[in-house]
Amino acid sequence: MLVGVTGNMSVGKSTFISMLSSCGADVFDTDLFVDSLYRKEEIREEVRREFGPQFVGKGSVDKKALAKAVFSDHHMLEKLNAFIHPMIRGELMKINHEGRVVIAEVPLLFEAQMDDLFDKIILVTCPQEIAIERAAQKGFSRDDYLHRIRFQWPDEKKISVADFAVNSGCSMDELKKQAEQVSLNLLKGEKK
Repeated sequence: MLVGVTGNMSVGKSTFISMLSSCGADVFDTDLFVDSLYRKEEIREEVRREFGPQFVGKGSVDKKALAKAVFSDHHMLEKLNAFIHPMIRGELMKINHEGRVVIAEVPLLFEAQMDDLFDKIILVTCPQEIAIERAAQKGFSRDDYLHRIRFQWPDEKKISVADFAVNSGCSMDELKKQAEQVSLNLLKGEKK
């Protein structure tokens, strides 16, 4: 079973995925996959050609600089997503998930229209103020956070199409209980 985990910025997707992994699920890390793409010469050349040489460092793409630029220019963001998302989609389609549960974190799963790839989808949410605090711990200002989530669907829209919704605005013990329950439901093939 291929399971997509999605949610807006700094809601605790990676933490929840780690908990699902400890319940026995395998994990496909889309961030690591994109990092590997950005180390490929042909991808770096495409980024240099399409977005400019200032985003290509020695051996990789400067993700931080590119992110800052694309979140300041909607056209540039659309162009980057149109370039990267098909490669992510193609890699997800290659995953052999027969007889096992594979979790993939895809922050823009619905926005990128990748929901058709997954057997089940888990939405991770939390109160916005908690997400803003978590983003600040990663070096993002409140304004940065609010600007970036403008490009993501609101939770209310995602909840209506996700199979599971998890609120990570709780203690780690409570989140672990949610992960265990979702894991059990996935193994039984149920929705919550």
